[in-house]
Amino acid sequence: MTYEGRNAGGGTVTGNPGGLDAAYIVVTGGSSSNLFSGAVSFDSKTDPGSAYFVIDGGNAPLPQQVTAKIYTARGGPNVSTVTFDTSCKQPLNVGDYFGSLRVSTGSQ
Repeated sequence: MTYEGRNAGGGTVTGNPGGLDAAYIVVTGGSSSNLFSGAVSFDSKTDPGSAYFVIDGGNAPLPQQVTAKIYTARGGPNVSTVTFDTSCKQPLNVGDYFGSLRVSTGSQ
């Protein structure tokens, strides 16, 4: 996935990072399993694709629903929460947006 700093649609979204170039993202799913947590940053003017991160289910498939919480920094206030379906009811495609997150690559 790639964090892009502004909401572009898709999924269930609350809040808006409003162009925040650096963020701390926590992605969970299923029984609160941690799929990713860490800082991401990019320069929205010169390198908008650089805030790439991996949602990893390990050796298991992703849970049926994934929630990403976007904070201003680790321990900072939550600025956006994005929830989207990963149950395969509808395909996930490279380029799909979920709030300020974009599917940038993937494998089955």
